[in-house]
Amino acid sequence: MATRRTRTRTTTRTLLIWIILLLIACSCGLVFFLPWSVMDDDTAAGHRRVIGDGRGRSGDALYSPEANGRSPRNAMRQTMPPRSSSSHTAGFVHIGKTGGSTISSLLRNGCNSFETGPCRNITHESAVSRIVEHYYHVPDFWRLPESNHNIYIVSVRDPYDRAVSAFLFHHPENVKYFQLKLTKREKYYAPLAYRCFPTLESFASLLSSHGGNQPSSCNYPYPKNVIEPENCAALACATIHGLIRLVFTHFFFNYRNILDTKIPTEPERITFALRQERLWNDWTALNQMLGQTETVVIPTGDKASYRNVSGWKLPVTRQISQEGRRKLCWALEPEYFAYFRFIQRARNLDENDLEDCKKVAARNCPVIDLDSMLRAVANERQS
Repeated sequence: MATRRTRTRTTTRTLLIWIILLLIACSCGLVFFLPWSVMDDDTAAGHRRVIGDGRGRSGDALYSPEANGRSPRNAMRQTMPPRSSSSHTAGFVHIGKTGGSTISSLLRNGCNSFETGPCRNITHESAVSRIVEHYYHVPDFWRLPESNHNIYIVSVRDPYDRAVSAFLFHHPENVKYFQLKLTKREKYYAPLAYRCFPTLESFASLLSSHGGNQPSSCNYPYPKNVIEPENCAALACATIHGLIRLVFTHFFFNYRNILDTKIPTEPERITFALRQERLWNDWTALNQMLGQTETVVIPTGDKASYRNVSGWKLPVTRQISQEGRRKLCWALEPEYFAYFRFIQRARNLDENDLEDCKKVAARNCPVIDLDSMLRAVANERQS
């Protein structure tokens, strides 16, 4: 009996030891597995590309699911509710870094489509707020081509100032000052992208001299959600021309993208511009043009410059040499052409307003032949 009990105890101890060892092994495996499992598919794919593909190859081309044929953005669109628009209303189009956040805060329907509207109660509501049915910014730009508004109100800004603001806004060293909530993808990819151009000067230095300033000259054969930092000059060119959406959202949704391909033109629509440089003048005049007889209320204090960081001391600044400014301006010539084409078309602006825009452009980019550009824009309108 004693021998039998001894054998039973030995067997039990052995079994417990094996169970403990198995649990330890599982725990170790879980620790190894978790860092990969908690990543989104995009980040994990990027890690696999950097580390290698198991066949002795590695690389810095960082692919997102869209680049590999799996599009979480398209999947998100499928879950977003359909949204109709009336031809008797207006859409407010907020192009990034143009003061659009300030205007959206004054609109009853100034919120993205994943929020239930109206998003705010407006006291002393303006004529613009009453007529705007939908707000279009990054999450909803894809809806613009199918929209049916008769009027489109668009926030704009001089292309040089907008580009510099976009560069500083996306920079990982500045992000914490903007109090932005970044996704895991953005936190991972932004430093990898900006290692090519840590300053505005280094970004401009990579751009081509006058003569090769079209997207086709970038030599960047990758999809819009691929960051390839091996060729920094190609990456800079693709960034300034709006060929990359990953990380550089506000560069991607530039004037050529929104004004030339997103806003419907057939049948002809009415377009109004709200210029960041003359924001409250344009706001007041537009409300009066739309029939407002009561005093147009102009916000004061923080509400007058919502998310305006122009006076902040950021780690990465606007500092740039004259040569760097020239290169940046040359690269922005196609953006200036699209910008002035829209300014000339806006129903609420006249020749004096066009001249004001020209003065700002001449101050920022004296190397651009603005007279020739405006003649070309006028000729295009007449043809």
